[in-house]
Amino acid sequence: QPLADPSEPSIITSGLVKTAQLTRSMNAYGLFRVMTITRPEIIIEGMFEGNEWEQLLFRYKPVDITTAPRFFLLHMPRLDWQCWFEALFIERLLSNSFALSVYNRFLNVMVRTDMNIGKIQLDDFILDADREVLRTLEQVDQQRYIQNLQIHINNYMNRSYWFARFLALLVRAEDSVYDLLSSEGKGYPSKI
Repeated sequence: QPLADPSEPSIITSGLVKTAQLTRSMNAYGLFRVMTITRPEIIIEGMFEGNEWEQLLFRYKPVDITTAPRFFLLHMPRLDWQCWFEALFIERLLSNSFALSVYNRFLNVMVRTDMNIGKIQLDDFILDADREVLRTLEQVDQQRYIQNLQIHINNYMNRSYWFARFLALLVRAEDSVYDLLSSEGKGYPSKI
């Protein structure tokens, strides 16, 4: 009798796979797999000694494809997983320069001021240069701009507040945040 083809699963393996598929304990992720055809990444870099920027890695994120991921109990929602969804969100903003600009401003204001969600006002996101331009516009255009800005800021508050807080804590060198990243024993970077 010919030997089994090593590229084909054994009868036992095939049976186990069929049973697991029935229980939906493993699958191809269906629509999720089809909708997420890109793999954007948020890369966090820090400057340690000297002037070289080095990537800070998430402790449990598989980076080297030749190394198996480390075991991590209760893996959802891991920070690296949340950052991947944030990167997908940012990728969608790339086609809308206004939305991307407001998102950038949102992150800058939130990180610089470390605002709590209850203290945020729309005025915090309107720059002096914006006020000058707004003064030259008709009232209906001013209202349209402010309404559009408010819609985007509210969206980012609901969607990305966690990320802005994470960045604020990272910039302030909070131990709890650095514990999630691997700096290979180098301590805290001097710049992020």
